[in-house]
Amino acid sequence: MISYFDAYCALGPLTAPTFGQEFTTTDELLAAMEHAGIAEALVYSPAAYEYDPVAGNAALMKAVAGHDNLHPCWVLLPPATREMPPPDRLLAEMQTQGVHAARLCPGPLRNNFSLDEWCSGALLALLAAASVPLFLDLDEVTWEDIASLLARHSHLPIVLTGVTYRIDRLLYPLWEQYENLYVELSGYQGYLAIEAMVKRFGPQRLLFGSHMPRFASGASIAAAAYADISDDAKALIAGDNLRRLLGGAYAD
Repeated sequence: MISYFDAYCALGPLTAPTFGQEFTTTDELLAAMEHAGIAEALVYSPAAYEYDPVAGNAALMKAVAGHDNLHPCWVLLPPATREMPPPDRLLAEMQTQGVHAARLCPGPLRNNFSLDEWCSGALLALLAAASVPLFLDLDEVTWEDIASLLARHSHLPIVLTGVTYRIDRLLYPLWEQYENLYVELSGYQGYLAIEAMVKRFGPQRLLFGSHMPRFASGASIAAAAYADISDDAKALIAGDNLRRLLGGAYAD
């Protein structure tokens, strides 16, 4: 049975509102999910993404409280400025609050920091040790950043979101070398791209994502539902791959 679990969804107001591109309330998101037939969603706070991770994460926890089908993804910061607790305490707090995924927003127009070891190494090491999936938007990192992260932290599941359809010549060499790299589907819409990827690497490293509310969910649902692959592969991509990743966090 195919049960859609959205890996890329924002919940909460934007700092610079754009009509139709924000869910200001939980009810708006839940209505959109019901309309699209999406059973669960991993959600992050746009305010955390754009401006203030501490306040945004706190608001997100209030928004998802009491909704078992909404799973929080915290936006994190490296430890030096002490805006967040030291990484060991931060990971313990995440586990206590049921946060099984993290997002980093290092771009200069977002949270503005480096993914290199001198800045983020301690945080990345603990995320890897706990097998907490790390979500990164492709427009905030370079392929060299991604390759370096994969080489340095081979046990850290890394999920690229906001990709485009023109990435295979850069993506395939990394998929050949690393099994901990995943791609979310909302922008991965090349002709027969899913079929080619599944034939070459298997279906375990693709995750359904809608990029709601910025995008409508229909294109991603259609890509997953109508790909010329087995029903078992569709079920993995639609939601079971993400469920496995989130279930693996803190497992050791």
